[in-house]
Amino acid sequence: MEVKRPYQLFLDDGSCIYGDELKFIGHGYNADVWKWQHDGCDFAVKTFYPNCYGLALHQDIASIFSQIQFYNLPNLYSTVCHHSFSFRSIDGYVMEFFEEEKGVSLMDISSTNLFSSISYLEDDMQAFSSYQVMMNDIRKDNTMITRDGMLHLFDYDMFYVDSDMNPKYVMLKNQHMVLWLLGNLFSSSLLFDFSFSTEEKKKLNDWLKKTFSLRRNGKRLPSEVIEEFFVEDTPRDSLKKLVRR
Repeated sequence: MEVKRPYQLFLDDGSCIYGDELKFIGHGYNADVWKWQHDGCDFAVKTFYPNCYGLALHQDIASIFSQIQFYNLPNLYSTVCHHSFSFRSIDGYVMEFFEEEKGVSLMDISSTNLFSSISYLEDDMQAFSSYQVMMNDIRKDNTMITRDGMLHLFDYDMFYVDSDMNPKYVMLKNQHMVLWLLGNLFSSSLLFDFSFSTEEKKKLNDWLKKTFSLRRNGKRLPSEVIEEFFVEDTPRDSLKKLVRR
């Protein structure tokens, strides 16, 4: 896909980012992502494709997220528009830049960092659930392990407001989505981990389905599940001990 650099982008405060200030990072499903250096800091800038506005961050979510200090999700600093008087609500946004640690599996990070990552995500969920914001499209491709060995969820474009739902129930539904995500992340990591035999992988996949199931956990926080079962130095160590005992 050809990279089309935006000529200029207008921020919420009226200032402007020029295209030559942006360094291309990669293509997403609905947008290009750029790195922008400003005042000695790195930011990520997302610019939506013209035919993908239906899959893009909505103004109501952007307005809510700009008020929240996130600990796991990337902080949202400003929306961007291609024109100072845009006919569209937003054409993209500026967010916190995460430096990815390439080639690292979820199995490799410390169990302490895994627990902290999920606890921070729960803090973020508590904050936006109070605004009745429901998580959506959370999957492996929208997660990242950063240079500090933390697991982050970095994409919230498909989140939406459910104004008819009680915030406590929104939080519970969001917890369930994170449980589902964790089960899938571990199953995916296990698939390419050659330190386990085929038989061990089969047993562990069955265990993961039960461990992260909604039926088993009910109202339990995902961090409580992590704290209970992932007690060795790394998740890999915990799963090895579990399957080989």
